Amino acid sequence: MEIKALPTGGCGKCGRAAQSDNIVGTRCANPLPEGPCTGSYRATLAPADWIVCSCCNGSGSGSKQAQRCARCEGCGWSYARPQFP
Repeated sequence: MEIKALPTGGCGKCGRAAQSDNIVGTRCANPLPEGPCTGSYRATLAPADWIVCSCCNGSGSGSKQAQRCARCEGCGWSYARPQFP
């Protein structure tokens, strides 16, 4: 399977990927167990900002071809943002 292209942005709080430049700078609102995410998307231009998803190996596919990966939500990458105290 082919590895998907790097996302153009990611939420600075929950790490959700963004594939569109238009979403950078907007609120995330990703549904989380504690409620909607209150973070915002920021541009991620460096390849070091992302790690290939260990669950789907970057393909974005779930266990069945028609499904998307639950861990990375189908983007194939995990945001490697720094952890702040």
